[in-house]
Parts: sequence; structure tokens; C-alpha cells
Amino acid sequence: MSSKMKPVLIVVKIVIFVVACVFGYIFYQNYSESQKKIEELKKLNKVYNENKWTEAVEGFKGYIQKYPEKKTLVNNKISISLQNLANEKSIKGMAIPKKDSAKKHAVNREVITLLMEAKKYDDLNSMSMIILCDAYVECNELDKAKSVISEAKSRTDITKANFGVQEKRIEQLQKK
Repeated sequence: MSSKMKPVLIVVKIVIFVVACVFGYIFYQNYSESQKKIEELKKLNKVYNENKWTEAVEGFKGYIQKYPEKKTLVNNKISISLQNLANEKSIKGMAIPKKDSAKKHAVNREVITLLMEAKKYDDLNSMSMIILCDAYVECNELDKAKSVISEAKSRTDITKANFGVQEKRIEQLQKK
């Protein structure tokens, strides 16, 4: 090898080494970021699996803000968490005596708000649609209750027979 080639060879080796270091660093950064996302998602799934619905909703929304590209991955869990919160509120609302109508109305408004937010993230399940329909009826918003029933009937993933009780109740209230 000629003495003129040695400096060129050294420069080529240095360039290869620098390029390898840069690619190694980029790979490490991407791997590290990916691991961070996975660990954060594991923590959120733990909260979700422990039925801590409010905490899960807040956590998953924060996750979407940090990693918008993962939105579709967690939208369903936000929706289900909100639906479960609404279900819990609805059950508590049923225990409120009829004479405390203002409190009952406030709970039903909250249930409606939770379910309408859940709907922004994913379709409501059958039980949530029944709860939404009932909440509208309790708030005397019969047209909105009918709209929920119509939507449920148009969906192929929901048993239409589940809404017979709600339809009869709306008919009775409209006759008054």
C-alpha cells in the first residue's frame, strides 16, 4: 500500500466510524423513546384494569397529547372508561329518591355529558346506549331519547330488542 493511500484509508475509517456512531445514537434514541411509550402504556393499562376510570381517562388523554400518533390505540379505552363512569353514576342516581328531583336531574345530566364525551372516542356499547336513553328520558328530552333508540336500531352490533322498554316508556310519557 502506498504512503499516499494511508491518509485516505484513515479518513475513510474515521468517516465510517462517525457514520456508525450517528446511526447507533439515532437507533438508541428511537429505541429508548419506544420503550418509554410502552412503559407508560403499561402503567395506564394497569390503572384501567384496576377500574380506576377517572384516572384512566386522564392518563390516556395525557398519553394522546404526548403521542398523538397513538390516538387510535387508546381511544377505545377512553370511551370504555367514560362509559363505565357513566354507568356508576347512573346506578348511584337510581338510589336517589324521586322527591329529590334536582339532584336526580343533575346526576342524569352528568351521565349524558360523560356518554356524549365517550361517543367522541368510540361507539357506545348497548348498555351505555340504554343508560343514555334513560338519562334523556329522566331529563324529559324525549326526542333525544328517541334519537338514541334510532341510532341503536341502525347499528348491526346492538340487539334492537333491548330498547323495547325505553320505547314503551317514551310512548307513555308522550301520552301524558
